Amino acid sequence: MLEMAGFLSSFTQPFLMSVLLGVFASILLTLPILAVLYHRRNRLEFGTVMSVYLAILYVFALAFFTLYPLPDNPTQYCAMHDLQPQLNPFEFLIDIRKAGLSALLQIGMNVLFFLPLGFILKRMFQWRWYAIIPMGFAVSLLIETAQLTGIFGIYPCPYRLFDVDDLIWNTVGTIVGMWLAGLWNRIDPPEAVSRAVVTRPGLVRRIVAFTIDSLLVALVSTIVSIPFVSFIQNEGAQQNVVTAITAVVFICAQGILPWLHGGQTLAGRFVNMTFETKQRTGAMRMVFYIVRLAVLYCVTMWAQGGWYLAAIAVLLVFWLVKRCMPYDLIAGAEYPAPMMGPAATQVAASLGSLSRTEKDSQEQSH
Repeated sequence: MLEMAGFLSSFTQPFLMSVLLGVFASILLTLPILAVLYHRRNRLEFGTVMSVYLAILYVFALAFFTLYPLPDNPTQYCAMHDLQPQLNPFEFLIDIRKAGLSALLQIGMNVLFFLPLGFILKRMFQWRWYAIIPMGFAVSLLIETAQLTGIFGIYPCPYRLFDVDDLIWNTVGTIVGMWLAGLWNRIDPPEAVSRAVVTRPGLVRRIVAFTIDSLLVALVSTIVSIPFVSFIQNEGAQQNVVTAITAVVFICAQGILPWLHGGQTLAGRFVNMTFETKQRTGAMRMVFYIVRLAVLYCVTMWAQGGWYLAAIAVLLVFWLVKRCMPYDLIAGAEYPAPMMGPAATQVAASLGSLSRTEKDSQEQSH
């Protein structure tokens, strides 16, 4: 028991570090995580969010358990240690005979560390075995190579042993995790994911899509502005040019592009949503786009300081009361269903044209 307790105590500090950084990373990656979840699952569920968070935590835990901590005083450590790679694939048999329980625990931990990798790739990403097993081996090889090279030169010498047995047992752990995920899939089969376009997106999905679109607008505007600004010396004129270019890119991203693609911006297409919550045509659709652009422009580009927070607060209160945005109140026909994909839209359009044909024929008969 004392030997096992001493063995497990060596993982305490890396575990705490991985938990702390895992929490920080999950907050930092919230936006892309939500975007990927909407893209893959077309909805947001607590269980799915927790699965993604645990996957992030696992990645950090794996990195810290295998690479952390680095020895103090690199010069002294490198002078006193000369770690050579262990390339005998059956060295673990000798280790078990010499070290007994400690060697068995080391093998068990190598299997356990990579078990979640196989489970995640099979359960969450639905990879096949011929992709999961090479990935498990590749990740293990990457870690072992990092140990051999001192994290690719960050540390001046190898501070952990490159062991071919670790490659074997890590890959075995990936296979075991894949097998367990297969059993779990039989007990609780993954739900079929709808790729339909959401015509009544919730607030979180709207925020995710709009934030990503805003980041893309800022990136494109900056790149486009550089050659224009470089020929202008006056700072005020430079700012005016940047503002004008940003406005043009904003109108293209939030107006022209979605007009041509059924209300889907670039981010909207990624998270499977359209902001056209009703079917509008002609002048009414034009009014909807103008009002929406005006609202978004005032919130993101015109409002400054306290006015920006006030505008956000007004929209938030409006959503809580009406469960929609102000421009959603503009008149239009309701969609046949809350969620429609391109195929369903074509069917609805066909049905609509068919009903109009039947109506016309009836009127002619009368």
